[in-house]
Amino acid sequence: IALTQTEVKIAQIPSRSEVIDLASRLRCSAALTDPNCGGSANGTRSFFSPIGSDQDVVPEFDNAVAYAAYAALLAPVEELLVDKSRLIRVPDTALTSMPFHLVQRDAGPFLRDAPWLIRDMSVEIAPSVTSFYFARERTRTAADRLAFLGVGDPLIGAQRSGPVAIDCGAT
Repeated sequence: IALTQTEVKIAQIPSRSEVIDLASRLRCSAALTDPNCGGSANGTRSFFSPIGSDQDVVPEFDNAVAYAAYAALLAPVEELLVDKSRLIRVPDTALTSMPFHLVQRDAGPFLRDAPWLIRDMSVEIAPSVTSFYFARERTRTAADRLAFLGVGDPLIGAQRSGPVAIDCGAT
């Protein structure tokens, strides 16, 4: 179910198992340390692995699966996304693991030029409709609103053998 302040649209999405599989493939395409995605001896893998990893071949980010996620979940309600600056989602269990910030509106071949959804709108999550409603009411009455950027652990998944050292000056 997608809704804006003036419109509502209901669209069919893939089955729960298909969504979980799609989310897993998309997460593994970008995962650094998720043991469920394979990995090197130092526990890292993927296109986003730190420089100096011991991998012979670094897997490429899968643009096709990033677009497949968009096609399956957002394209059916695409007309409601036009000119919107925020996507607020209230996911069920299967959609909780879907990394919408990695979704692409097209399966372009180059990451630098990829049509990432997040380039067009912020991607936010609300744990429930009720919590979204109360948070919205609270911010509506706030006198001054401050911008906020929250960044979680950039190493997705559990690390196998302790922290992976990353030199931010060189990476």
